[in-house]
Amino acid sequence: MRREEGFTLLELSIVLLVVGLLLQVVLQGGNVVEEARIKRLAMDVEAVGAAARVYVERYHALPGDDPLAGRRWPESRSGDGDGTLGEGERAGFWEHLRRAGLFIRRGGGLEIGFGVLGLPGLALCFTDATPEAGRLYDLEFDDGEAGSGRVRSGGGMVCASL
Repeated sequence: MRREEGFTLLELSIVLLVVGLLLQVVLQGGNVVEEARIKRLAMDVEAVGAAARVYVERYHALPGDDPLAGRRWPESRSGDGDGTLGEGERAGFWEHLRRAGLFIRRGGGLEIGFGVLGLPGLALCFTDATPEAGRLYDLEFDDGEAGSGRVRSGGGMVCASL
């Protein structure tokens, strides 16, 4: 009797099962990373929004736009007090919050804007969010439409109204 070389059907089935399980673990790991990004987006929106609201209550002006910031903190630049954040006032937003002791962390990829992507008022934008993270964030916290609601995507960023 001659013996054939190769794998049995049982051995091939076991190999395919193991490969399938490994693939499932890898794909779930990717989902965990995206979920962590979404949670970070949500926490940043809440933290920056709360800090900005406290600043407005305390100093009666938007951080960055505060016309009296230079008096409070002589090394700080005052804003024009017009109720919006102009081009030169965006960096002042973070500085005023930091000097007021309201928000210390400003990681890469966080930008502040006024009227960005058609959002009314102040918006926090994430320039390092993946399109998928933005889509999932919009689905979880808004209407799921990139061009409407309080979360909008476009131009390589995701923005949320504060």
